Amino acid sequence: MNKSRKKFLPVGVSDFKTVVKECYFVDKTRFIAKLLDQPKTSVSLLTRPRRFGKTLFLSMISYFFAINHANENKNLFTELEIEKFDQRYMENQGKYPVIFLSLKDIYDDTFTGCIDLFANIIARLYEEFSYILDSNELTTSNKKYFECIEKHLLLMCSFERVKA
Repeated sequence: MNKSRKKFLPVGVSDFKTVVKECYFVDKTRFIAKLLDQPKTSVSLLTRPRRFGKTLFLSMISYFFAINHANENKNLFTELEIEKFDQRYMENQGKYPVIFLSLKDIYDDTFTGCIDLFANIIARLYEEFSYILDSNELTTSNKKYFECIEKHLLLMCSFERVKA
């Protein structure tokens, strides 16, 4: 017997992939077109009250633009507004390196604990983007700098795990 999974409201869910596959949601992918149509700026400010879906929105942006898993991510946007709206927007899908960083889960009783949690997040990002060391986009000195920071973060995070 094939039972289809019931969808639920995404209260507290901030991962776009999870929301698209498992939840009821309001399609806000047309905002991607608005971002692409803006005059080129170095910063886009997203202001909303707390619990208004900022992290979910940024997760959607990350899944749309990120090079990592571009083909798999493209399937997430099938039949959504951005795909139906204008094909020129879909041409940007999966074309850019995206660093998605959320600080919402950094909770600790001490400042040092928060710094340690932050260092773990940064170390995971360095690990995720280590493929850039194989590209020709970085100079030799930038690659050495990247490796130095990555090693320092990994040692720091390993030390914290042993200490705990």
